[in-house]
Amino acid sequence: MRFPIRVLAGSALLGVLTAAVPVAAQVPDENALPNSTLAIVKAKSASDLREALGRSQIGQLLADPAMEPLKDDVRARLGELENELQQRLGVSLEELLETPQGPAWLAVTRRDDVLPIAVLLVADAGQNADRMNDIMTRGTDQLVKEANGQSRTEEFQGKTLTIIQPPAEDSPPLVWTNEGSVYFIGVGVEGVKDLLANADGREDSLAASANYQAIGAKLGSDSQICWYIDIQQALQLVIQAAAEQGGEAGQAEALLRTLGVDQLKAVGGTVDLATGDYDSISKTFVYAPGPRAGILRLVQMPPIAATPEAWVPADVSSYQTISWDLDAAYTALGDLVNMFLPGAIENVERGLQGPGGETIRFQQDIFTPLGDRITILSDFEGEGAEIDAESQRALFAVELDDEQAFQTTLNKIFAITGANPKTRDFQGTTIYDVELPELPAAPGAPQMQLSGNVSIAIAKGYLFATGRAPLLEQILRGGGSSLADDAQFQSVASKFPDQVSTFAYNRPEEQARAVYNTVTSGQFQEALDLAGNAGGADVPDLSELIDVEKIPEFSVFAKYLTQGGSYSVMEDDGLMIIQFSLPKGN
Repeated sequence: MRFPIRVLAGSALLGVLTAAVPVAAQVPDENALPNSTLAIVKAKSASDLREALGRSQIGQLLADPAMEPLKDDVRARLGELENELQQRLGVSLEELLETPQGPAWLAVTRRDDVLPIAVLLVADAGQNADRMNDIMTRGTDQLVKEANGQSRTEEFQGKTLTIIQPPAEDSPPLVWTNEGSVYFIGVGVEGVKDLLANADGREDSLAASANYQAIGAKLGSDSQICWYIDIQQALQLVIQAAAEQGGEAGQAEALLRTLGVDQLKAVGGTVDLATGDYDSISKTFVYAPGPRAGILRLVQMPPIAATPEAWVPADVSSYQTISWDLDAAYTALGDLVNMFLPGAIENVERGLQGPGGETIRFQQDIFTPLGDRITILSDFEGEGAEIDAESQRALFAVELDDEQAFQTTLNKIFAITGANPKTRDFQGTTIYDVELPELPAAPGAPQMQLSGNVSIAIAKGYLFATGRAPLLEQILRGGGSSLADDAQFQSVASKFPDQVSTFAYNRPEEQARAVYNTVTSGQFQEALDLAGNAGGADVPDLSELIDVEKIPEFSVFAKYLTQGGSYSVMEDDGLMIIQFSLPKGN
């Protein structure tokens, strides 16, 4: 019963992944959708997107002859699906994937006062229109036959609507029609009719929405894939659904306003492959205009220079840093807590006292000495086949405005918690090695013991913490090359603006090597089995999904791994986030 639904929806949903922003006149665009649209995903051209994927590093990897044994194994395991597709729809999986040709989009809409929502998809099959018609016709027959549904047709504005009603009368029907090579597919008759009736545009359209226009102004609309979510519409849908179940909609709306969530208007993004200087690039913009209020005050990220700290080694495999006004965050947190639980923070402070009378005042002792920058980096011990998941070393660092004041705070924390760390001197810096405690477990569950120590130090204007002391010692020792001066980092950093709120850099080869070695050595399956045994759950057998022996040498993958980075910039009306990877030759 489920398979035909997936086939019908899947053949259409392929347009979401392989279709586009409507550019042809016969494909309705955002002017045809109501301004109550919750979300839309659109792409520019199925064929262009497939070509871009082929040019990308992942596409080149898949086309490498060394991948053929693995691809043949995957094809063999998909044989049952392939046979079912042939029997039910008369096409192979490859033909199904290649059916969409032109622009398409998928949208979720509703009227202001009506549930449920409608799901609509428009896809241009181009020269494959006849194949698409066969897929939809045969899929309709299979759905009616196997799901015991009913099919009927209805004429609407010169088009024949095929309506498939599931046996349950309260279930919305699946509807499809076409105009030439353009196919309209939806859940719910009224939603499809509304789209067709307004195909030439409407006054209160999504395109005319202030939120949609704001996202479009930030991101443009010419990318291979674009997406948009109206956060306020989504929240209203949740509130409305809760009210249908007997909840109090007015109280929920008041709470959202109190928390400042009503300032989050919308979020949208774009994705492009093998374009310009990038192997891939995605952009996301969170639209939140107006002065920050409520929980949004917790995250204020002043601009900083896109330069790693001088103590960051050049050979790290990943690096990320965030500028975060922690003083403002604490003030906002205090206001929120006092709004709901007046005096709660002070009560917690009064309960924190060490054996010698030590006390902690959160703002004075913790947040005031802290700076506004948090950094996380990682690298790997060993080389080549020695690298696995256990080889990764990570370090956490927080900038300090006042090292001496936070040293006093750290001593208080040790006294209050009874941590009793081992202390040692390393080139003039005190390192505190704190033994990790045994974690409490739920009844019947095994005890969890974290292995090793956490090494903590205050130096170079930062508070450092890591589970791998040699990494901390390397940073304290200094003297080596820094990431800021590394040529590979600089090639990525050349894509950063001068001032950012966050930025990150990664070298994927060591991380990919760790995953590769973990899978091919059997460690991944062992970890799954251990997790399943501890939780009493069944875990998948990796050998049923893929023949590990067919995975080529790591050198095959390494040829296509590329460096990348990301950054974000907090603006007056929201947050822009950019993620990208560079072509191999860059």
